[in-house]
Amino acid sequence: MIKILQKYKMYILVVGGVLIMISFLLGDALRQINTFANDTQTMYNVDGSKVSHSDLNTASIHLEGIKRVINKDLMKSLKMDDDGTQWQLVTAAAEKAGLVGGP
Repeated sequence: MIKILQKYKMYILVVGGVLIMISFLLGDALRQINTFANDTQTMYNVDGSKVSHSDLNTASIHLEGIKRVINKDLMKSLKMDDDGTQWQLVTAAAEKAGLVGGP
């Protein structure tokens, strides 16, 4: 048995290394597929329009940018939550009312 292992040592190392590389690549690819599936998942509906997980992520990023510009007392008076859900609802209502400028 030891003679067989010594004889085919190089082949065993090559095959083992390739299997390890493939497992790392597949793990990363599966994580990316799962992330993409979660981003397109509908979290809730607002007046017939679907709000996805990526929409909520975008809203939370926008809210973090606003928090850096506006002082904390004003943010407390606006009563904005930390996950961006309320901000997303407020911006959706503003867009529906036509209060958002730009292209």
